Amino acid sequence: MRYLDASAPLVESTVAIVRVDGVPKIRVAVPQPTYVTVLTEQAQQACIPVSDWIELPDAAGFGDRALRIGTIGVGDRVFEGCTLQDCDDVFAAICASTSLLESARLSRIADPLFNALLHQTGRPIRARLITGSDRHGSSVRAHYTTLPADLLVADYLASVPLLGVIEANRTPVGTPTAYVGNPRCPKPAELRRLFDDLRRAYMRARDANVPNIITLHNAYTRYAAAVCVLALAFRAVSDPSPSEIDALSRLALWSDKGDQDYQARVGVLARSVLHLLQAFGHHRDRMLERFPLLAAQGPLPFFFLLQNTGSAVAFGPGDFPGPDATYPLDLRSLRRAMCSHLDAAGVPEQVLEAVMAHVNLGRESWAQFSSLMVSDLRGITDAVIAPFLDSLGIEVLPPPNWFAAS
Repeated sequence: MRYLDASAPLVESTVAIVRVDGVPKIRVAVPQPTYVTVLTEQAQQACIPVSDWIELPDAAGFGDRALRIGTIGVGDRVFEGCTLQDCDDVFAAICASTSLLESARLSRIADPLFNALLHQTGRPIRARLITGSDRHGSSVRAHYTTLPADLLVADYLASVPLLGVIEANRTPVGTPTAYVGNPRCPKPAELRRLFDDLRRAYMRARDANVPNIITLHNAYTRYAAAVCVLALAFRAVSDPSPSEIDALSRLALWSDKGDQDYQARVGVLARSVLHLLQAFGHHRDRMLERFPLLAAQGPLPFFFLLQNTGSAVAFGPGDFPGPDATYPLDLRSLRRAMCSHLDAAGVPEQVLEAVMAHVNLGRESWAQFSSLMVSDLRGITDAVIAPFLDSLGIEVLPPPNWFAAS
């Protein structure tokens, strides 16, 4: 814990109490996932900028007292500790100086705050981003979540009364950046540009005077596969496609991790995604009919690319985004974008976790004691996912009409 002026950086500290324009405010360092790979400058520009800390109101009116004690010090010590132990020692000294229990420790109030946020929001990831603490397995979602800071501030203020603070300061405060969380979530504008590039690549190949079958098929495959990955929050795997689809109910079954039977996922397709997969499936069937050498290669994945030799290979993460798109991030970024959008839209945690397939044994959507209903998935798909896809300009691209002749 450091008692800093507003211009000082929040370095190696978990919590800082600062004075901005004479008003005490609390800054909490937001933990971010670590990555081995380093993004290029272009890729960094394509991501939503995030802050490494979030600024909260001094809801309990504790800041003035803490700043005053931190300024004058206790004995010969001025509180500028930067380790967790230092934070704990500072807090204990402050409590002792205010006639509170001398045995008070930060560890005794950290869990109640996290739990109050968990009770208020139902989301471990939001409690993690507000408190800087990793409890209840919230680190998994940290890889996929980027949220507006003002949304988290509102959650914090709504949770304060649960801690017994009667006269809470409910005045929101601004933050120097609009988002906190994972630093590799793509900007919506970048997603729109991605699908615009993929769509134009297909239309150019389709409308060419002498269409090139390899170019045309590969462009159609990349567009349909990218839509499928985003819409279903697919992990970055080879051939990201449903294995079974019921067109009437729009239910789909697929697996993108580990054992194909146990890890199978059930979801509901947006109507536009269903129609796109039907159109692409028609194109794929005609390809196999018109080019027997493809069928002779054996069972092919749903999403396959054609090489110049005419052989087929499964579409995979290394084939994204392709030569006709300038999108600088990897296929996994589409999953981050969907998770962040669903969280910010207030989708119930159980439904969100089902969409992301973050489940443990006994919690699967088809398990005996699960309360998740297909109607929940369908409602979220139609009310949240489908409008999100529409906002990115995603549309159903019909198969090339020059396959119509038999």
